Amino acid sequence: MAQRPKIRIRSMIIPVHIDKTSRGAFIVVNGGYSNAVITDASCTIVPTRTGRPPDLTPRTRTPSGNLRQDCPITLASGEEGTFDIPEFTWPDDIWSDFETRRETSKKNRTTSWTYGASIEVYVIGYIAYTDQLNAFRRTYFCRQFNFLTEAFVPVDDPNYEYEA
Repeated sequence: MAQRPKIRIRSMIIPVHIDKTSRGAFIVVNGGYSNAVITDASCTIVPTRTGRPPDLTPRTRTPSGNLRQDCPITLASGEEGTFDIPEFTWPDDIWSDFETRRETSKKNRTTSWTYGASIEVYVIGYIAYTDQLNAFRRTYFCRQFNFLTEAFVPVDDPNYEYEA
């Protein structure tokens, strides 16, 4: 029996520009022992004011939009691939709260809402792929922006971070 591939999100880079747009990329790696043929990838940037991940759970509704026009793409064991994240234009009120929270987090060296606007920013999506036996698989992910480190980190919730 063939060993299965395992697609993991290695890193995510989404610069936030002064013109209120964000567009970035995320890097995936095949951490398994056989080839993965990526057939689709999708994600979206989701700002919320609820203090928790968006209600848009991957199990009930997935983001739309193919991130790579050249799918399918084959990743051998240990190989990486880069996927673009579609451009996101920040609404004025969300942008204002994001900038306030980012600046106060830097100034006070904390990510606590006490010092800033009540906003969280997530990137939620999936990678669809097949293995050598043509079994269809998906890796779902949700990353939350850490205002102190200015990096996206995995959400500790199996409803958002899982394989199917």
